[in-house]
Amino acid sequence: MSQELTGAFVCHTILYGMGEARPEIRTTWLAAGLDLLEESGPGRLTLEALTARVGLTKGSFYHHFRDRDGFVAALLQHWEQEMTFKLIEQAERSRTTREKQRELTHQTMAFHGSNVELQLRAWAMNSPLVRASVERVDKARVDYLTRIAIGITGNKARGRHLARISYAVFVGAQQTLPPISRETLLKLYEELDRLYV
Repeated sequence: MSQELTGAFVCHTILYGMGEARPEIRTTWLAAGLDLLEESGPGRLTLEALTARVGLTKGSFYHHFRDRDGFVAALLQHWEQEMTFKLIEQAERSRTTREKQRELTHQTMAFHGSNVELQLRAWAMNSPLVRASVERVDKARVDYLTRIAIGITGNKARGRHLARISYAVFVGAQQTLPPISRETLLKLYEELDRLYV
């Protein structure tokens, strides 16, 4: 092996651990992607903007993602996991169905004011890949809300309706102009909570 190739191999080994992608660096790229998406929309998800945000090289990007399409697919998967399935797992740790409902409300309020989902829903209008991701998330969330509503009311049809109303409030609150305040949204959820009898 030439001296130049040996040096490149040593450099690659130091940076990337014998060629294996590092999960923490991959997560850093994905978190930066969500930040850029929230701030400026999908048009800002360029390699230049991402490398400037994370302070890593293009080589690092291509080490962790095949190309931009691969990055977008991973970004959507990351959003689904972090903003839906992980939250459902957290809620499931609660003992009672009512506690699960309260935990979901708490989590929802933690994300109030974020533009990530607003940007994704707009992007989904022109991207089949993003649309499929948003549809998966919407289905998973409504299914879980339905389980909770049925668990509280004991009525399947009513539970489905209440779940859809709750989710419509969640999605609608993200898109209302001027934005719905945190205090007003909490009051809306309190009103909804009274219907679960």
